[in-house]
Amino acid sequence: MRQKPQKEDDTRGSKRIGQTWYVRLLIPQDRQADVGQAFQTPSDIKEEHVRTLRTRDSREAIKRRDVELLAATHAVNAKLIAAGFLPIHGDYEPRHAFAWAEPEVAVAEALEFRKEIEAPSGHRERAAQCPLRLGFGSLHNV
Repeated sequence: MRQKPQKEDDTRGSKRIGQTWYVRLLIPQDRQADVGQAFQTPSDIKEEHVRTLRTRDSREAIKRRDVELLAATHAVNAKLIAAGFLPIHGDYEPRHAFAWAEPEVAVAEALEFRKEIEAPSGHRERAAQCPLRLGFGSLHNV
């Protein structure tokens, strides 16, 4: 599919806040949690990374956009790597892609988890050995 040639006033990838233009790097949905954790956002989710283009002129913003977008990508990737995650672009595959790529693998893995859940865990035996508090500070064995 051919892309449309960019117009002189094409401002894709940038946005204006007040009088100033900013570059806007959209984070892929399956990586928003990783980026949020790397940037330590309160919600642990970061949907976009915004950097100033330091201009009020839209034509100047268009000229600066590509360099700043690349710098924003490098900044996000550096934070991800420092936090122990893979960078946004490159050899990244979502965590769920490995186990759920083939339906047969997904069913086999689900059956293994089901066996683990249904297996006796020993919690009842340990609970029987624990003292139980009744009332104000009195201890009784169950």
